[in-house]
Amino acid sequence: MNVHRSTRAHRALVAIIGAAALGGAILPAVGLGATSALANPLTCPIISGLVTCTYTSPGTFAVPAGATSLIVTADGANGGSTNIYTGGLGGEAQATLTGSGLTGATLTVTPGTAGEVIAGGSNGGGNGGTSLTGGGGGGGASTVSAGGNVLVAGGGGGGAAIIANGGNGGTSNATTGGNGGGGVGLFLPGGAGGTTSTGGARGFNGLCTTNAGSGGTLNGGNGATGGGTCFGGGGGGGGYRGGGGGGSVLLLLGGGGGGGSAFPAAATTVSSILVTPNTGDSNTNPSLSGDGQVTIAFAPISTTTTLTSTPNPSNSGQTVTFTATVSPTDGGGTVAFNDTTTSTTLCSAQTLSLVGGNYVATCMTSNLAAGANNITATYSGDTSYLGSTSTPPYVQNVITPTSTSLTSSRDPSFYGQNVTFTATVSPTDGLGTVTFTNTTTSTVLCNTVSLTNIGGNWQATCTTNNLPVGPNTIQAAYSGDSGYSPSSTTITQRVFKDPTNLSASIYFNSGQTFTVTATLTSFGGPVSGEPVSFSTGFHHLCTATTTFGVARCVLTGSQTLLVEENNFTITAVYPGSATLGASFATAHISMFP
Repeated sequence: MNVHRSTRAHRALVAIIGAAALGGAILPAVGLGATSALANPLTCPIISGLVTCTYTSPGTFAVPAGATSLIVTADGANGGSTNIYTGGLGGEAQATLTGSGLTGATLTVTPGTAGEVIAGGSNGGGNGGTSLTGGGGGGGASTVSAGGNVLVAGGGGGGAAIIANGGNGGTSNATTGGNGGGGVGLFLPGGAGGTTSTGGARGFNGLCTTNAGSGGTLNGGNGATGGGTCFGGGGGGGGYRGGGGGGSVLLLLGGGGGGGSAFPAAATTVSSILVTPNTGDSNTNPSLSGDGQVTIAFAPISTTTTLTSTPNPSNSGQTVTFTATVSPTDGGGTVAFNDTTTSTTLCSAQTLSLVGGNYVATCMTSNLAAGANNITATYSGDTSYLGSTSTPPYVQNVITPTSTSLTSSRDPSFYGQNVTFTATVSPTDGLGTVTFTNTTTSTVLCNTVSLTNIGGNWQATCTTNNLPVGPNTIQAAYSGDSGYSPSSTTITQRVFKDPTNLSASIYFNSGQTFTVTATLTSFGGPVSGEPVSFSTGFHHLCTATTTFGVARCVLTGSQTLLVEENNFTITAVYPGSATLGASFATAHISMFP
């Protein structure tokens, strides 16, 4: 990844150190439009399909939820130049970070600054030696860490006060930094570049009294101090193993500082973050005195949007609250709620809020059409997170309240008589059914009867002759449908016993006895199998069962005498039954005109 190094005048415009709070961590301004104290801060734009955040100042990067891979490129700072002798270019280290340790991780990003005359750059640049003319300071390393370094790009070595250039920093392919230039004439070595295991060796110091420094774990060695005829050597570049300082020998013989290493040793990485070095370009900084920088890039993260509502179903005109939950996200972006059934936007650009650990957006509306409404929630996404739409469409059922009335074709009715109940439902679209139930006996009279439009009214009917004698509570229950609510009503249906009619007669037999007869009818038809008792005065004579409606007894002699004693008059009585009413009749025979 080639990253252009900017001059200091431009660097103030590209520093990205603004941060946004997210769940207690600090995020760089990733797609949130966050601002800092700088006049023209940048966010993290999408470059070649990746969200790329650039740091030219120290900061932190909270790995976005859902990110599983980061491409990190660190460029070390240049070494300082003196007169026309340049410091070495900063090295580049590029790696892909993966592993379980990324989840919830916060990376600390520290770009190094370029060396200057004598002064070494921040983050490990060694100082140049002082003399008649000072040596260039080593460039600072650019580091990325998470409890331990995961990436280090070494800085360039500083140029010597006279003649020798500094060594370049290490690269992705060569972790050893470059050696500084040797002294002119005698070709004595400058400072050596650092490796992942050792710091760079100091340059040859000759007859000058102050030795150059060897590179340390992160810091570059200081250049040797000149004096008299000795000129200052260049400082070593910072890196995981800093470059050695340049020597300061006799006049015109100062050596340049060595560059720093590009990668840390494996033991210093975070074990749960896997670091895979990528092929990087060496010496990517073409400008003089360039500071280091770090870029962190990742693919925009897929999201999922889910939708719920309260209440569902709802009544017409009732306020419904839709809640969209987006995961993962950093809270950027907005959610639009749409009713695709009517092509209506319910709420547009609703912001996300963190509620109970989840980012949610809500929409309240009371303007939904009756019936099934297909609702979608569409998350816009932001620079880091891709947009998403809830699928399948969420069905919000909006129902209209209904009322059901009930009438009877005859009330009261007699046992066994047909009764027709008529239920009328309003308003409705004719869908749904009506069930008729005798709640007194818990008997379903007619089940799921369809509605029929009769004279502009939606009605269902039920005819039955199976109602017991007495008061019956009849219920008509409308089931409702997707657009109309259920409703029910009851009426009391009174059922009487069937009326009976009894006629009686008495006949004189040739054997000087009587025969008594009674005929039992109901609604004009004979009633069989029912008991009829006969008596005279206060004396019971007999009981007979009707056959085809007729009950008959032949009296004995003693019974005949009782009839004579009571003026030849008899009484026939039918006591009734559970379904038939009682009745009686009398008969008289005139024996003597």
